[in-house]
Amino acid sequence: MARQHPKHDHERSDTPLRPLMIFGGALLAVTVAAMLAMWGLFHYLQDKTVDTYPQPSPLAETFERPAAPLLQADPPRELEMLRRQEDAILKTYGWVDTVNNVVRIPIERAIQVVAEKKLLPHRPQQQPAVAAPRPTEEESDQNP
Repeated sequence: MARQHPKHDHERSDTPLRPLMIFGGALLAVTVAAMLAMWGLFHYLQDKTVDTYPQPSPLAETFERPAAPLLQADPPRELEMLRRQEDAILKTYGWVDTVNNVVRIPIERAIQVVAEKKLLPHRPQQQPAVAAPRPTEEESDQNP
């Protein structure tokens, strides 16, 4: 017959439901009470702030556009126009100098031409630094 140790036995009953329900209810009540307290504190401090600090001057909140001449009348539209002009220059063919017969080509085509004709200058490989030879003992003795 196996002898059972009193400290290492299995649980003989289910978890008591009543204490768990009481704990859950208390936790819910404390949470709701804390939320209500924070809501009340927020409104109290908000009202106190309004009473303590005066209203800002009406002139401080108004924004008036500066008088003409404006540097940019409509900055977003002008930026968009600038981008279109840049795109037109970068993506189309055209004359740069008709007297000297200089033309421009689209940037993508220029990259292809440079890659095909290997027009980029060759960069020499950096040689690793060579350490100077150590002087022999005879050289060391001659040069104190």
